[in-house]
Amino acid sequence: MASLRIGLDVDAGTLSVPQAEAALHWVTTKAQDTAIQRSNDDRPHG
Repeated sequence: MASLRIGLDVDAGTLSVPQAEAALHWVTTKAQDTAIQRSNDDRPHG
């Protein structure tokens, strides 16, 4: 969803390509961190 919004902002001229690349990098990193955390939370403790 965020990547679509970023693409629309680039198309509208609200974001430059370098700004969009930085935003996409942040979104990707955040998604990966969240997935890793959820994976770790799902492990049985013992």
